[in-house]
Amino acid sequence: MELMYIVLCFILWTNEALSKETECPGLPEVDNADLNEESRKDNYTDGDLLYFTCRVGYASSRRITYRCSNRRWIAVRSARCSPKPCELPEDMPNGCYDIVAGTDLVFGTVIKYTCNEGYQMVSRSDTRSCMTEGWSGHVPLCEAVKCVAEINDDNVIVSGLPDNKNHIESGHILHFKCASSEQTLKGESEVVCLSNGTWSSQFPTCEVLEPVTPPVIVFRRPQGAYSCGPPPLIKYADIRGFQKDTYQHGDRVQFQCQNFYKLNGPNTMQCHYGQWTQAPFCLEPCIVTTEEMSRRGVALRFGVERKLYVPHGDRVQFLCAHGKYSRGENFIQYCYNGKMHIPSCS
Repeated sequence: MELMYIVLCFILWTNEALSKETECPGLPEVDNADLNEESRKDNYTDGDLLYFTCRVGYASSRRITYRCSNRRWIAVRSARCSPKPCELPEDMPNGCYDIVAGTDLVFGTVIKYTCNEGYQMVSRSDTRSCMTEGWSGHVPLCEAVKCVAEINDDNVIVSGLPDNKNHIESGHILHFKCASSEQTLKGESEVVCLSNGTWSSQFPTCEVLEPVTPPVIVFRRPQGAYSCGPPPLIKYADIRGFQKDTYQHGDRVQFQCQNFYKLNGPNTMQCHYGQWTQAPFCLEPCIVTTEEMSRRGVALRFGVERKLYVPHGDRVQFLCAHGKYSRGENFIQYCYNGKMHIPSCS
């Protein structure tokens, strides 16, 4: 009896030793895949098979299989678990999308929608994700930005006003003038509805013209002595016609601003009892260089890329350069006496 027990123990020990000699250690690792439950057990020996299934959102061209052979795992059918693709997203009217997470339109990729200039997002979410069933959510909506025309001065005549003055679209221009020739317009004669729903400047008002009083002369001289010397030099302006050394009372000279400069005030000065009347002055243009636009990531919306001279009061429309995105700035800018804000894109 004791001998049979010893023989049985020997047989069990021998089988265990043989099993360990053919056992495969560990398990192979497959990216984005998990071992099938039907293949899972405590020990694996020669001939045992492992089957892997791709995780949610991933797929392979064939079933991934490994076999235990000579204490190591051999790939019987190898394949990669790649992200499942999504169809091309639907077009969004008045907007576009960019990939913000991922590199292709596959499972896990996130896209973000933005509205074109002059439009604003009215949907709660501006992103969509590629899921196992396709794109999440719906295509967002972009509506045209509206400006409201609040005109409170009855003396101002407005042209270009649409029927619904509470829904004026971006880029719409209004023109202003005074109802009476005895009034002067205070403010810009033209305003533009900007892409952020505001106007390019405040609406103007009309004010009564004040009479111009000539300089008061506190001394008297003989009539023939009321002469003036050469008129004063005016920056950025030239005198039209021949210039004299002496001008008599009542003589006038006419000025002309240099190219791209705009005259402010009357273009003439008069010799009045030996003194020149008030001199006009020239408003400076703004200079927009290609280097400055490149540094700020913007380009001209219209025209070729070049150094640009913008007269006072004129406007320039910019847009983001290729690959750049808006910071929410106003892309329609006006020149004011040599100064203009250039927007930036990142």
